[in-house]
Amino acid sequence: MNVLQKIGFKANDKLSFEFFGNYDRIKNTFDNSFDGIIANADDLNNNSFSEQFRIGFLPKYKYNKGEFAINAGASTIDRVLNISNSWSGTIDNYNYSGRSASIDAFNKYNFSKQVYLVLGAQYQYFDMTQNTNGVVDVIKENAKFNLLDPYATLVFNSDFGLNINAGARFNTHSEYGNQVVYNFNPSYSFENLPLKVLASYSTAFITPSLYQLYGPYGNLDLTPEENATAEFGFESQLLNKKLTINAVGFYREEENTFGFTSNYINIDGTYNAKGVETSVRYTLSERFNIGGNYTFTQVEEQLNRLIPKHKGNVDLNYKFKRGTFGINYQYVDHRSDAFYDMNIWATQAVNLAAYQLVNSNISYELLPKRLHIFGTVTNILNEDFQEVIGYNTRGRNYKLGLNFMF
Repeated sequence: MNVLQKIGFKANDKLSFEFFGNYDRIKNTFDNSFDGIIANADDLNNNSFSEQFRIGFLPKYKYNKGEFAINAGASTIDRVLNISNSWSGTIDNYNYSGRSASIDAFNKYNFSKQVYLVLGAQYQYFDMTQNTNGVVDVIKENAKFNLLDPYATLVFNSDFGLNINAGARFNTHSEYGNQVVYNFNPSYSFENLPLKVLASYSTAFITPSLYQLYGPYGNLDLTPEENATAEFGFESQLLNKKLTINAVGFYREEENTFGFTSNYINIDGTYNAKGVETSVRYTLSERFNIGGNYTFTQVEEQLNRLIPKHKGNVDLNYKFKRGTFGINYQYVDHRSDAFYDMNIWATQAVNLAAYQLVNSNISYELLPKRLHIFGTVTNILNEDFQEVIGYNTRGRNYKLGLNFMF
């Protein structure tokens, strides 16, 4: 079950407020663990229950040269997991609770129509507790951390085709110290050609989550992952802007990448991933368009897990008077995966076969700007495929829903 409520209030032309509340409740059952050959038979004792509350608050004040905004939120989640233990013939019980809070305050100042600056700071707090078979083995006083990240972004949009976006963030982590990350994104649109070229360079500092540190597969010796990514590409619109083509090549270097064997680990060393992303879209009319995209990715062996070398999509979309209809074809190339084989007490590599899916969706507005219904059918051809070793995937699946706005 999911419930989402949003409320907006505009005090005057300069000051506005937005609030939201969200509640999620999920119950499910699942198969026994994967033993190296198949997912073992169903066991009704294997079940889980989770409950999450989220609230948020976004005040915004506009002034002559810009605006100031605060994006604040908090959440709690409780999860219960029951798993049959084939060794002892009993049921293992796991209880997890987590809390998080975030506040992001920023100011956007317009120096001119072409230049603006965003200055801000974000504070985040996380903690968790874990109870296994009635014994508290992780307490929130130990399993917690906070982050404070001041940041700045400068944007220049010229009147001769040049655009530059540059930013930096100073990560301050209570457990992993300080690190500066930055990005630089220039682009140029030619005046007499239907062509835009673009480039970017960015760095990242990714710290382990509480689950990766303290969860059932946690590792307190994890260190942060660092990476740097460079991209270069183009975009072009042809045939009176009916045809749009774009392509981007990328190269990324990763150090201390997170991996998984029987628990979370760091993959020692520096490795790279590179590839090309491209997409094409043609608008046949105001109502009908067709498009597709293709991604080629090549990674070093140490990073090659669940990453297809080739991946592509083709979609057709039709818009009628009060609704839309779309159909999509997806191809995913074979992927490498691994699992922990309890028969030999070791991690085994495995190759997952390529697969193809056809999905469709439709929506219709019953009451203008008030009520519309929607439906989807996924895996129309009922393809038998695997996304991750040891986990089943859904066959043909139907979904029907409605959105009511008041």
